[in-house]
Amino acid sequence: MKSIIFKPFHGLLFCLALITAMPISILQASELSEQASPYLRTHAKDAVKWRTFTPEAFEEAKNLNKPILLSSGYLSCYWCHRMAEDSFRQRSVGEAINNNYLPILLDREMEPEVDAYLQAFMTQQRGFGGWPLTVILTPHAKPVAGFSYQNAEATLQTLSDFAMHWSKQRSAVETSAQNKAKRLEAQPASQESTQKINTRTLLNNFLAQTERIADNDFGGFGQTEKFPFAPQLATLLNIDRAQNAPQLRTFLQTTLQAMLGSGLRDHVGGGFFRYSDTREWSAPHFEQMLHTQALMAPLLLQAGKQWKNPAYVKAGREVILAMVNHFQRSDGLFRAALSAVSEDGVAGGYYLWTETALRKILGEQYSAIYPLPLSGQSHYLPLIRVNDNSRLQVRQRLLTARQARQLKTDDKALLGWNGLALSALAAGIELAPSIRLSGERLVERLKPLLANNRLPRLIDASEAGPAQLADQIYLAQGLYDWARATQNKSLKLQAAKQIHVLFQRYFYQGNWQAAINKPLIGELRSAALVDNELPSPSGLWLKLVNQILYDTKPLEKNTSALITTDLRSALETVTQHLTDELEDNAFFHGTTLTALLQIATLKNQPQETKE
Repeated sequence: MKSIIFKPFHGLLFCLALITAMPISILQASELSEQASPYLRTHAKDAVKWRTFTPEAFEEAKNLNKPILLSSGYLSCYWCHRMAEDSFRQRSVGEAINNNYLPILLDREMEPEVDAYLQAFMTQQRGFGGWPLTVILTPHAKPVAGFSYQNAEATLQTLSDFAMHWSKQRSAVETSAQNKAKRLEAQPASQESTQKINTRTLLNNFLAQTERIADNDFGGFGQTEKFPFAPQLATLLNIDRAQNAPQLRTFLQTTLQAMLGSGLRDHVGGGFFRYSDTREWSAPHFEQMLHTQALMAPLLLQAGKQWKNPAYVKAGREVILAMVNHFQRSDGLFRAALSAVSEDGVAGGYYLWTETALRKILGEQYSAIYPLPLSGQSHYLPLIRVNDNSRLQVRQRLLTARQARQLKTDDKALLGWNGLALSALAAGIELAPSIRLSGERLVERLKPLLANNRLPRLIDASEAGPAQLADQIYLAQGLYDWARATQNKSLKLQAAKQIHVLFQRYFYQGNWQAAINKPLIGELRSAALVDNELPSPSGLWLKLVNQILYDTKPLEKNTSALITTDLRSALETVTQHLTDELEDNAFFHGTTLTALLQIATLKNQPQETKE
C-alpha cells in the first residue's frame, strides 16, 4: 500500500513496552540471509544493518540510548520490495539509519500481533496504516512517528525531521509519550463500569455499521480501496441463513459477483488477489495470500448451498483447486503467498499481457476475455467473460502460456494459515479427488506436531518461535473440520484438547492475550479480539467450543467426559466476561457475533437435532 503517513511532532503518538534485560546481540547483514523468513533474507544486502525482532535488540537500543527504527513488511508485497530497492539499499539512507538509530526488521506474517500493534498506532495517528510500515520509537520502545513507502530523499527528510525534534525537544517528547501511551495500551474496562453483552444489540449494531459502509453498487465495504473482509461476509451469510433477509442477500450477491468477475480475481489461475485500490475492484494488489483463498472458498461454497446456486459452488471449487495447485508445496504443506513482484520487478508482471500477446494466444477466442487496463501500465489483466465450455479452453491456453514465466513465492509454511487451508479442504472434500488427497497429505504433515507441548509458528523452522493464540485456534478449527468431514474421532478429540489448553494458556482475568512474551507489546489483553483480514481468534474459539459441545456425533464418552465438562465451564467463563464494549465496534466482531448467535440457537434446540 503506497502511502506516506509521517506526521509532524504535534501529532506524534507514543506507547509503552515491557523489555526484559538480555545480552546485547547485533545481527550483521550477512547473517540475515540465514533467517527462516524469506522476507528477512531479501534484506541481507541492504545498506541498513538490521537486527531481528528480539528482546536483545530492544535492550541494545536502551543501553546505547538510541531511537529505534522498526520496519514491518512481507515478501509478496510490491511496495515492500520497492522500499528496499529505493531506500534501504541506498548508502545515504543506510548511513543515516545506522549512525542514529537501532534498526529492527520485522516479517509481519511471522509477528502478526506486533504488526497489528504498529498498525493500531498508525491508525490512531492518521486513520490508516499500510505496508511497508516503518515506525520510529524512543530508546525505551515508545512509538513516535511512522511512514509507509518512501524513496531515499523522502526517507532522509523524515529521519532529519525526527532528529531535530528529538535533539531539541526530547523531554517534551518523552512526557507526551507517557500520556499518549495510556490511550494506545488502554486496558479493558472493569466489569463494574460495563454491562454484560446483549447479543441482540450486538447484532443490530453489526447490521447498522455494515449498512453505513456497504457499497450497494459495486459490493464490498468502503468507497476507496477494498479488501474482501471475508469474516464479515461470513457473518452476514450466517445472518441471512437465519433470518432470510432479501436486502442483505442482494448485497451479498452483488459483492460476491463483483469479486468473482472483477480484477480482484486471477481469472486464469482461479485464486483471489489480496485487495484492490479502487471501489470497482479494478486495480488489484497482485499478491495472493493463502489465507484469502482459504477463507473465500468456504464462503462461496456456503453461498452456493444456501442459495441453491451451483455457480457459487463451482467458483468455490475453482478457488480450492487454485490453492492446491499453486500453494501446496511438494511436501504437502502450504506456502504463505504468491508474490506481487514478477521476476523482472514489475507489480503483477506474472499476470499481465500486452494486447498483441493476448490476441496471439487466444486467436478467435480473444472475444471471450475483457483485457482490464491498469493505471500506468501498457499491459492488461485478462478477465474471462464467458461461463460456457469455452471458459476452460481460454483458461488452459493462458495457463499454458503463463507457465513459461517465473512466479516468485513465499514458501514459509505458517501453522495457522495451514489450519485455515485444512478447513477449506474439508469444506470441498467431495468436490474433487485431488482436494481430498491434498487434505490427507496436509494432515499427515500436521499430525507429528500435535505431540509437541509447544507448537511452532513456522512449521518447518521451530527456531523461528512458538505458535501463539491465532495460530493454534486456526489449527484446531482445521483439525475439527477435517475430522467431521472424514469421521476421524481421534482428530476431533485432539482439537477439543487443544482448545481447552488455549483457554488455560491465553485467557487470564477475563481477557484474552493474543501473544505471550513478545517485546514491545507486553501483555495487552482484550475480552474479545477483533476480526481483520482473518477471523478473530477468540471469536473462533467460542464458535469451535460450541460446535464440539453440540456435535451430533460427540466425542467418545470414556475419553472425553472430563474435556467436555471443562469446555462447558470454559465457555461459560468466557461468555460471562463479554461486555457491551464490543457493541461500539460491532463490525469488527462478526466472528464473535456468529458464535453468540449459534450458542443462543443451539441451547434452545433438542439435543438430537443439534448440529
